[in-house]
Amino acid sequence: ASGFGGAAVEDCPCGSGLGYMSCCGSIHKNANDYASATPEQVVRARYSAYAKREVDFIVGSTHPLNKNFRADIEQMKEDIRTNCYDNFELNKCEILSQEFEGEGEEQIAKVKFIATMTQ
Repeated sequence: ASGFGGAAVEDCPCGSGLGYMSCCGSIHKNANDYASATPEQVVRARYSAYAKREVDFIVGSTHPLNKNFRADIEQMKEDIRTNCYDNFELNKCEILSQEFEGEGEEQIAKVKFIATMTQ
C-alpha cells in the first residue's frame, strides 16, 4: 500500500518497532539501502520479505551457494509462492547476536536469530 495509512505507517514485521518503510521496506525497495545494510538488517529484511510476500527480494537476497538457490530463477520464485505462505504467519524476528569472522572480501557474518511464527 502507499500514501496515507499504508506501508508508510504500518509496523515492520521484523519487530524492530519502526515503520515498515523506515526499516525493512526501504531495503526491499532500494538497492542502495540493501547494499549498505548490516548483516542484522539483511536477516530482518529477509524475515520481513517472507512476512510481506516479497518474493523478488527473497530470491535476490539468496546467496548462490545456499542449498535453496535455484539457477532457474522463475522456478525458484514459483516454488516460494507455492510453498511458503499457506502454512504459517510470521510474528517477530529476534536477533540474538551478530558476529564477524575474517577480513575484507573474505569476511563472513553470522547472525543468530529466533523467528516467531504461528501455524
